[in-house]
Amino acid sequence: MIAHELNNNEYDFNIDFKEGDIVIDIGANVGMVSILLAKKFPFIKIYSFEPLKENYDNFIKNIELNNIPKGVIIAENKAVTKDGRLITMSINSANKGGSSTTDVISVNSIMTKENSQVESITLEEIFKKYNINKLKLLKIDCEGSEYEILYNADTNLLKNIENLRGEFHENKNLTGEYDIDKLCEYVSKYIKNYKVTKARHCFVM
Repeated sequence: MIAHELNNNEYDFNIDFKEGDIVIDIGANVGMVSILLAKKFPFIKIYSFEPLKENYDNFIKNIELNNIPKGVIIAENKAVTKDGRLITMSINSANKGGSSTTDVISVNSIMTKENSQVESITLEEIFKKYNINKLKLLKIDCEGSEYEILYNADTNLLKNIENLRGEFHENKNLTGEYDIDKLCEYVSKYIKNYKVTKARHCFVM
């Protein structure tokens, strides 16, 4: 899905980046967004998080293949959650980028063939670890985990995020909190410049 969104400019990265600006990429996949931004804006700093080991390894290779200067992208093989717990990833065999945590994916999804345990980190821990005060861009595309990340993030932290781009997912099989429009309404209270693709009817049973 990421390639489709980039080709159609659905993420809308028409952002006035300046030297020293910081980006967090949650759900980095194989690095398409991080690498695109690093090539276009080599003066920014990007912290990227991808939980699936295979995707992460390909991401690191892609950084090298694209000659991204050392230090522009800092990638971690971790998920982002509300509490930094150890999580179980349900791996989508047909589309590794569509893998998700077992908390949000349909348990009997026909695409789910295997599980993998992954370490995670909170948004607050990322800000603290990398001494981030102001965030120019939060890109988030994490197959349903955006709900727990954004709803549980400190609101003062959210106010320090200038732009949000990515994809919000909806699973009608789960409770009402997994509602895209409600999440957009919540985010708009704190992050004024946001634009997301709304992926409804996800995680087909």
